Amino acid sequence: MDDRDVDRERPGILRAIAAGFSATIIATGVLLIGSKIFGHLPLHFFAMIGQSFMVSNLSSSYYALWGAVWHLNMGAIVFPHFYVLAYYPMMAKNLWLKGLEWGAGLWLFSQLIGLPILGLGLFASHTASPLLVSAGLLVVHLIYGELFTLLCGEPIPHENIHGLHHAA
Repeated sequence: MDDRDVDRERPGILRAIAAGFSATIIATGVLLIGSKIFGHLPLHFFAMIGQSFMVSNLSSSYYALWGAVWHLNMGAIVFPHFYVLAYYPMMAKNLWLKGLEWGAGLWLFSQLIGLPILGLGLFASHTASPLLVSAGLLVVHLIYGELFTLLCGEPIPHENIHGLHHAA
């Protein structure tokens, strides 16, 4: 098996980025609407992200903007690259199961890494309702995972890992 055969066994990066962008926008909309309805996650979610990752000598008015850019970058660029390059070969063959696995894996990442970085503790233990926050985020990440894998789809014959077509 040469490199071209390995490339054909994975979706293209460009398609994964487009899927990640779309899934991030939709899942974030669900997150923000759910947060407003149930009140389980602070509405200044993007500002929390921005404050955690922004250089401290910049104006605090940019926290929400930087947080939104960071969030979109993770969902549209970083996670799709990880999915295609590392995670895809280990996943189930069924597209629906891939979506559940991907969403659950990202949820676990958010609970063990993301929320503690934001000061919300492991599994949202530093929030008023940890179970509601964790369950809500699980739903949102499963939505992201399903949308992402359905939009990303299966590898297309003659498409290499960069999303470019080459002769057979």
